[in-house]
Amino acid sequence: MVERAEFESGYTDVESGSLGFRIHSLRSQEESAGGVPVVFVPGLGASCRTMLPTARLVPAGRDVHVVDLPGQGDTAAPSRPLGLAEYAAVAAAWLDALRLERAVLVGHSFGSQVLVELAAGRPAVLEGLVLVSPTVDPQARTIASQAGRLLLDATREPPGLLRLLLHDYSTTGLRGMGDQARAAIRDRVEDKLPSIEAPTLVVRGARDPLVPERWAEQVASLLPHARLVVVPHGTHAVQYQAPVAVAQALEEFLAEPAGSPSPAT
Repeated sequence: MVERAEFESGYTDVESGSLGFRIHSLRSQEESAGGVPVVFVPGLGASCRTMLPTARLVPAGRDVHVVDLPGQGDTAAPSRPLGLAEYAAVAAAWLDALRLERAVLVGHSFGSQVLVELAAGRPAVLEGLVLVSPTVDPQARTIASQAGRLLLDATREPPGLLRLLLHDYSTTGLRGMGDQARAAIRDRVEDKLPSIEAPTLVVRGARDPLVPERWAEQVASLLPHARLVVVPHGTHAVQYQAPVAVAQALEEFLAEPAGSPSPAT
């Protein structure tokens, strides 16, 4: 598995509804062989950098993009709180601005919720969908429950990630973190999953307290064409903590015939 050396940073101006955004993203600099691009969307309050360990391992021949949603990383905060549907609309507008008519979309945590919303409204854009550590478990749909699980997960994450998240969360700010958390909690992602016809890969870390095995299995069972991969010893930020395992699952998923996900593992 070869690691991509460089990603180029850039900004794209997009409009969504009455709001305008200057969206920051990273794009792989290797020459593409024409494969459908892969787009990564990070989790709540997190920046592009939390996705890079896995993004760098995407097989050659595909453009790879990692995008900062409004208020995250190097994308400025919105002028008002956004609902989940608005985050999805911004992501769709960004795809349109880059003329990415079809892509494999990879979302982590809150990013997976944004992509489920996008997939439900814009199914034609999906070549495939990858939900890494998908939130929110309906049996813990309160900010207090999620915060408690997040603190437990912090004891299991690598120190490098914790340093990165401390910087990212301070950039997003308490207000921005709270706004995104409320959008995540209000979202009933389980109601939308059955409508998604695209092949889907669900990835869970075996030690992820925010995504218990019961919930990950429910997510996979609600999707019409999905399989679940559990990464041994993986944490909530499994795409950062165990990138080789996640990239291997992604590579196998990308190689599968369209509409034919492998059995759950």
